[in-house]
Amino acid sequence: MEEKLLSVAQHFYVYVEKRSLPLEASKALVNCYFGKCPRNLALSLLSRTKKHLPLWIEDSSQVQIYKRFFGHLSRKENLTLAECFSPFVLVGAWESFYEVFMSERSERREAFQRLRSFFEELLLDDLLEEGKPEVLFSNLLRRLKLPENHGFYVATHIAFMINPHAFIPLSKSMGEAISVEEPESYFRLIESTRKKRIKPIEACALLHLLYERVPSKRSGAEFVLGVDRELEFLKRAERLWNEEKFYEAHEVLEEVWEFVKDAEKRECYQGVIRLAIALHHLKSGEYKKAEKVLKKALPQMRNCKVRVPLNLRDLCSHAEGILNSLKEGEALRVYPPFRVI
Repeated sequence: MEEKLLSVAQHFYVYVEKRSLPLEASKALVNCYFGKCPRNLALSLLSRTKKHLPLWIEDSSQVQIYKRFFGHLSRKENLTLAECFSPFVLVGAWESFYEVFMSERSERREAFQRLRSFFEELLLDDLLEEGKPEVLFSNLLRRLKLPENHGFYVATHIAFMINPHAFIPLSKSMGEAISVEEPESYFRLIESTRKKRIKPIEACALLHLLYERVPSKRSGAEFVLGVDRELEFLKRAERLWNEEKFYEAHEVLEEVWEFVKDAEKRECYQGVIRLAIALHHLKSGEYKKAEKVLKKALPQMRNCKVRVPLNLRDLCSHAEGILNSLKEGEALRVYPPFRVI
């Protein structure tokens, strides 16, 4: 069943939505860059990509800016490697380019020039020899002059062009739908698909089919790709908690609480959520509020009878110590570590 679903997704991706066209245009431009492809073939594929832009991008202003940019590429004698990658990168990560360069109407006059400068100034040749995907991706992220929440998604597309066997291109809507929004969770996704023998382009096709316009269709793709949303949210909460960003961690843990169905497990998570709020109050010097919330959190954590993938016993022990100190009129500012296990 999984193989059939992937096959259908890839067929839809290639033949119905024609999303392989910008990829083929980029490949042809890269081959031309290395002297392995006639220029007229690369320009023909670029022209076809330009023609089909309304298939993939709804905003007419963005389509016009892209058409102008692709026309600029077709007239240039020598392209940078980043410019060769650009048809695939722009179409695949269009949400990010729209939000960074075009979402404000006043910015659209400058959007073409900003796109032009972005790809002209992005130097990538030295990354072609990097054999370690994590190192390549880290170096790439440092070079992208984009906000972090957009640079990540653009980087997945550029990395895929450099090594299509080691990276999965993700759009912003895809990443948010499956809670893959930073390098750690991204490489867990890659490892999961590798173990299931799913090719990166198949994963991309499936994610396009399910998430490009309907982010609510999660369960099927999560099962096929091996995505564990509970783990991804907990890992994000772990990072925030251990940076002492307890309020932000509580918000992420609430996401877990919302989609977990088991009532006993929800009760356990609610105790941990309340502990995060108590630590937020403690850090803010609101000791009475912290004590009040801890009294509610502790019974929920102590009475947890189901397994949750956290160091729940340690959290409970630390919470008891904090509550005892508050009852004695002290403010014990020792925050318990949060670990996913």
